[in-house]
Amino acid sequence: MYADYDPPSIELANVKFVEVIKETDSLYLCRTRWQGKDCVLKVFSPYKWDRPEDFANAHLYLISMGVVENIDPEAEGWQPQLKEFHDKTFPQCLDPKARPNGVLMEYIPDLKMFDLSNYTEQRARSLHRLLNDIHDAGIVHLDIYPRNMLIQGDSDRVLLIDYELAQIFDPEHSEHPRFFARERALMDGFVEALVTLSVPV
Repeated sequence: MYADYDPPSIELANVKFVEVIKETDSLYLCRTRWQGKDCVLKVFSPYKWDRPEDFANAHLYLISMGVVENIDPEAEGWQPQLKEFHDKTFPQCLDPKARPNGVLMEYIPDLKMFDLSNYTEQRARSLHRLLNDIHDAGIVHLDIYPRNMLIQGDSDRVLLIDYELAQIFDPEHSEHPRFFARERALMDGFVEALVTLSVPV
């Protein structure tokens, strides 16, 4: 269990902006460079970030390099996109001192949803093992659906994304054993369906 995990803090000044990947009303996703690595910075609007315990211990522990907090929306090298995102999602009149925060993650190019077109037994086994590893860490994903199961290019590297709903196992939570069991059953069913459909008739 990783209930006491405290993700490392990273200064925005050490992160170099490359390009915007996606922007919504509450999220700003961009490619960056940090310590010679290709990364993705996921910036949250101030009102969307409260560092809930489950988020810090699941999402951050499993996929992040660290957190970038109290981001200056007028930071040099990040204009005009960062300032525009901040002003659009959190008008200054609400709280002039409010600043966005973010999560720095590995950038993984050429991602595709795992489906029948790219199914292999090795990838299916890897996906199954990945879920087991997540459960062994005491974390339940809670969004195990094909849209969140990805592979990288033609490799056998598989990923589970979107940990915003993830929770840390709590033995006092009456529903948690059922959550874990249901998640395993969903994965078993998904893999079994792919195996069945991939077998020539």
